[in-house]
Amino acid sequence: MNRLLAKLWQNFSSCLHARGDEPFVADDPPGRPNRTNRVIDAIARRYELDPEKASLIFIRSYYLNSMGVSGVGDSNIYDDACYLISPAMRESYNANTEASFPKKKDKNGRYPAVMKLGKYKYAKGMHNKSKPGRQFRALCPHPVWMSLPCTRNGVTSTCSHTNIHKGGSNAGAFDRVWSLGCFTIPNIQWEDFTERVYSNMTKYKQKTIDVMIVENVMRDGEQVVVDHEGRKIVVGKEPDQPFV
Repeated sequence: MNRLLAKLWQNFSSCLHARGDEPFVADDPPGRPNRTNRVIDAIARRYELDPEKASLIFIRSYYLNSMGVSGVGDSNIYDDACYLISPAMRESYNANTEASFPKKKDKNGRYPAVMKLGKYKYAKGMHNKSKPGRQFRALCPHPVWMSLPCTRNGVTSTCSHTNIHKGGSNAGAFDRVWSLGCFTIPNIQWEDFTERVYSNMTKYKQKTIDVMIVENVMRDGEQVVVDHEGRKIVVGKEPDQPFV
């Protein structure tokens, strides 16, 4: 019975994502994002990342044409990508960088925040810090009280406490990514993610880690990655493992 209900909800949630006559492609990512894509190196150059330190790169709408509505950035699914890069390693994770329900107002009448593209600093911290028994380790903006640029239902605004934390992994759940505006990593990848990020920060003596947010968009019939100014991040040569 539980499997049947989960399947029914999965089919229904597909309908919620679809817009008009646009085809809904898929709820779940086909796997982890490519790790050897030269786009990642181009992003690191664009934001002048320190090659001797660990950094995080988020690509919003990584699965632009293979998840959710084709050609459209979606919510409440893991259609984004996260890369941990350091002198010793490179690892990729599925990710979400938007609120589960960006059109739903909170109890104060505000729409959830969607962080703007750009470069930010994060530090080791705790999510749900004010809720005893519901706390778990996360990455938090540094300083923690810092006001960050965002949009709310498309309108420019500011936000705070936009953490990087654990999300859900149940494809049949109503809220699968567990986000009110924070970035989330599926809980089946979360322990590996935090262990690697925390250990790399310790290894390279980092109190903070640079976090980049860029976006994969359609331009002139092709997918391109753009920075916070809307400029295409030039790769030089075609990627050896293109996005899907």
